[in-house]
Amino acid sequence: MVSRWAEDWSCMAAAGRVPVLKAMPMGEAAQLTVSSEIRLRHAVTDNAELRRGHESGQTQLRAVLGGDLRFNPYVRVFGEMGTGHVDGHQDSATANFQNEASLQQLFVDLRASAGPMLVGTMIGRQEFSDGPRQLISLSDGPNLHRTWNGVRLYAHHARYRLGAFDLRATGLGRGGFDEKINHAEKLQGLNASFIVSKGEGPNTYLEPFWIHTENPVFRVAGKSGVDDRNTVGARLWGRLGCR
Repeated sequence: MVSRWAEDWSCMAAAGRVPVLKAMPMGEAAQLTVSSEIRLRHAVTDNAELRRGHESGQTQLRAVLGGDLRFNPYVRVFGEMGTGHVDGHQDSATANFQNEASLQQLFVDLRASAGPMLVGTMIGRQEFSDGPRQLISLSDGPNLHRTWNGVRLYAHHARYRLGAFDLRATGLGRGGFDEKINHAEKLQGLNASFIVSKGEGPNTYLEPFWIHTENPVFRVAGKSGVDDRNTVGARLWGRLGCR
């Protein structure tokens, strides 16, 4: 729900109830949706670095501007730019906190109908958090979200969805649009979601997944080395007996 690329205002536009700057007509079939975010917060840490009486505080700013251009129901381009700033310790702040400007997302989404199914692919730089948040996260704490580069495939049916992805990490720089693709850090896998309860309304979902990650310079506890993981699991969740 945090990623703005997941928004779709086309149904509200067809009903004539679209908000301003959403699904704006661009020619005969195209529609443009503009999105933005401003987050200003001040973080205070008591006993920082586990030292009694040591307090640290920092004001943090996130500013994001995005655009979703849908040429028709089957082709769209989504782009997003972001900037992040802190008021103190700027020289030591990491690039996801102090950043002049970054191309956060830029991908093409191609889709088509295959009988009762919707199939598609997203190609380019994109946010990805389709899995347990303990394993896959946008890293919403810093000023800029974490993003990936590559391809995501999906197939959606009324009672299930299937997905596959092959992505490489975005390495942020602190200047303007100086991020690079880190081809060595990988995120790959398969996921699915099945409706296992009967009836309409609230349902119960079973979501199996396989996630493969590689990071040749993973750092923890002052040491670094190769981190290569395969995680297999499933999530069962939902609601019953309520609306």
